[in-house]
Amino acid sequence: MTLPRKYLFPHVVELNLAAGRPFGVNVYLIDGGSEYVLLDVGQEDTLDDVIDLIRGMDFPLSKCKMVIATHADADHVQGLAKARERMKTKSAAHPRAAKAIESGDPVETYASIPAQNFSIPMPPCKVDVRLKEGDVIDVGDLKLHVWHTPGHTP
Repeated sequence: MTLPRKYLFPHVVELNLAAGRPFGVNVYLIDGGSEYVLLDVGQEDTLDDVIDLIRGMDFPLSKCKMVIATHADADHVQGLAKARERMKTKSAAHPRAAKAIESGDPVETYASIPAQNFSIPMPPCKVDVRLKEGDVIDVGDLKLHVWHTPGHTP
């Protein structure tokens, strides 16, 4: 049975909304028709559920053009290496985020916060595409324009 696709906006499925439960962070699927991209993937412990939901909504894993990391915080990218491998797709990030993601730096990714006695593994992940302000990503029938919007991370 195919699960319904719950679009938050045209072409945008927010996976927490689609699942009816939280995955920890917002994970967005941008549906370009013939292919899609994911914005963030969350942590390793929810990756199986994320992948099952994507499949359940009849989005073939082979049509995932890339997984884009919005920033390098571990709660958004801890599952990136496994997602890249399991979905056989590319990963993408801003060059500053890519450095922390590729090294698996536990401090810069906030996978380790000693003052709060918090520590989770941060598997390093190769970043295939470095995105910068003004880049355009073709996703099926869509064109996504990259905006560099630093906030709580560089």
